[in-house]
Amino acid sequence: MVNLGMKVVGVSRKVIGTAKWKDVSSKEGHTGEMVYMQGDVTHPLEIKRILNWTRTEFGRTDVLVNAAGFYHNVNPCDAATYIQMYVYNVAATFMFSRAVVAEMIDNHTTNGHIITISSLVGKKNMGPISKESIVILESVRQVTVSLEDDVRTSLLPITVTNIKPPHWFVATSKPEDYIPIRDVTAEDIAKEICRAVSIDHPLTQYL
Repeated sequence: MVNLGMKVVGVSRKVIGTAKWKDVSSKEGHTGEMVYMQGDVTHPLEIKRILNWTRTEFGRTDVLVNAAGFYHNVNPCDAATYIQMYVYNVAATFMFSRAVVAEMIDNHTTNGHIITISSLVGKKNMGPISKESIVILESVRQVTVSLEDDVRTSLLPITVTNIKPPHWFVATSKPEDYIPIRDVTAEDIAKEICRAVSIDHPLTQYL
């Protein structure tokens, strides 16, 4: 997304201190910007702070990518950790998406995008967490479906997309379609995100 010239704000609980800027120039000559900032998107006030900061720095939010990936083995983890898996992956996705829809309405956005991700990067052998991760990822997908229905019935020019590549690519039986078995990478996810944001909402042409 940065290589396409977009200004990207990455939010993580692990970032320490004030927002950190990183300018990136793509091979095509477009200049994008990457900003890392600290934030806990499980708290509505933190979400509001992040959106206000983005509006002050860049004017508006056009695209939201929900990319949580917080998983633990079910048996060894305590109840609080187990609940956190749902909070960070499902509840946070719902709360941030809802806040961004309101932000886009206030800013009269004409071609908004909200993207959720129901996949794990580099997790070929999920082992004991495989079934639990599937339940959580399916919950994320269902939140996405509900959000998509809401914006469509409200006639909002916001495209909602759930990206759900497999945990790994599997070789096909046809030689001409052969794809080597390999883990899904961050680059695979990034390509799907860029493909999603490149599609204009059908209502955009009338706005």
